[in-house]
Amino acid sequence: MRLKVKNELENKQNELEARSMRENLFFFGFTESDREDCSEKLKQFIRDQLQIEEPMVFDRAHRIGKMSRTKIRPIVVKFHYYAQREQERKTAHDKIKTLK
Repeated sequence: MRLKVKNELENKQNELEARSMRENLFFFGFTESDREDCSEKLKQFIRDQLQIEEPMVFDRAHRIGKMSRTKIRPIVVKFHYYAQREQERKTAHDKIKTLK
């Protein structure tokens, strides 16, 4: 009985974590500098490269992982609106060849 309750709790926790990450997107390949503003860097990319004029609303944007001189850390962004996240993701997917 205890094992069943534990499994149910783990499943609920996993579901909550997945829902909280639903609005997140990862961005790779952006050069890194000291004291950078990840939000502004990505908003400029979305405006200039993806040509999405609608202002994007982020809850937060930051690099993940430890800083390294040999690797560029990805940026994770939590979009405030899921629809904006999907618009950005689909536009980037459609333009993937020109972005590389």
